[in-house]
Amino acid sequence: MESIAKAGRVPHCRSNAGLLGLPRPTIIAKVSPSGSRRTIVLSLIITAIATALPTVLSDVVPNKLAKHVLHISIDGLRPPPKLPNYKKLPNFQKLWKKGSCTMNARTDPKSSQTMPVHTSQFTGQFVKDHGMNVDGEFPKKQAPILEKLQGDNIFDLVKAGNKKACMFVSKRKFAVFQVWKGVSSLVHRNKGAQVTGEWLKQKDSCDYSFIHLKEPDSAGHSSNGSNSPEYLKGVEEADRLLGLIFDAVDLMNTIIIVTTDHGFQKDGNHGDETFHENFVIPFCVIGNGVPEGHFIYRMNKGGRQNPYDKMTSEDDAKQPIRCHDAGPLAADALGLLPPSQKSHMNNDLIVTTGSASNGPGLKCKALKTKCSSDTECCSKRCKVKEGKTSGRCKTQKNN
Repeated sequence: MESIAKAGRVPHCRSNAGLLGLPRPTIIAKVSPSGSRRTIVLSLIITAIATALPTVLSDVVPNKLAKHVLHISIDGLRPPPKLPNYKKLPNFQKLWKKGSCTMNARTDPKSSQTMPVHTSQFTGQFVKDHGMNVDGEFPKKQAPILEKLQGDNIFDLVKAGNKKACMFVSKRKFAVFQVWKGVSSLVHRNKGAQVTGEWLKQKDSCDYSFIHLKEPDSAGHSSNGSNSPEYLKGVEEADRLLGLIFDAVDLMNTIIIVTTDHGFQKDGNHGDETFHENFVIPFCVIGNGVPEGHFIYRMNKGGRQNPYDKMTSEDDAKQPIRCHDAGPLAADALGLLPPSQKSHMNNDLIVTTGSASNGPGLKCKALKTKCSSDTECCSKRCKVKEGKTSGRCKTQKNN
């Protein structure tokens, strides 16, 4: 991606228009009908300042946070701390202690099925908006829906940024996502261990890796619920594979996002999206700039609402953290620009500290338009408090 200085862009705070519906203010230097000299001079001054700002702030607002992003979706995973075998899950414990997490995220209000919700993860859109409501392996029905999302998904954004996006999946039905031009490679294997092994071979060549592990979901279906020893063994296998991934990455230049598409009922399956055990899911982030042991809801008090035990709606004024945040967050961590201001691929989720080298969601990002001031952008959109600035975001070093 071209640098901020070369691109001639100015700081802009990324807001997720899809989830929060926040407008993006823009400076527009207007010349009055009379064309007065004072107005023209003011317009030229504003233009000059706007042109100069990117060079001044290019080392303050970095183009990217991470060299690599791993987006791991563990199919059918209930929040691990709520499981009776949590003490046998050292890598989920590491994720909880060393990353920033919530065990009270949400899947989609209208679906708790694999294909619809993963489409939401890749696009940041609700199922009712993107229209992929067909689960299973039905490419003739699914491909036309996905074609309409061409260019506005994490894979296509990665390609547009001259980077490589890879898929490593344990269910064959994911093959239909290859209709998106940004999917550089897709590897399907039947077991999570095989999927992880393939990723280990190719990891250095992929800027964005989507890794799908099916073990909890498959075990839940075969044993009729998440209350079974088989399901718990499936989670333990996912934990083991997560450990292999942790051991293979450098967290100083990598962001790992771990979530799921849905939970799983203790007795039954995950087909009913209104059932508590199906819609309550984990969402964790670990890696460069992500503080240890933080609760993501506390980091996002201004923009997100912890739903506690409630089911949520697309129409809620403040949305919970959802698995839908994974794709937009991955794009943000790689410094990728969404295709438009209205794109759901814009990210507003805060997961990092406010240092000059970190911060999706914390900074006024370099997009094509700008806020009326750096302070307004940060204070109204990112809700960041730095030092004694009374909620106003500093324009130097710590914004």
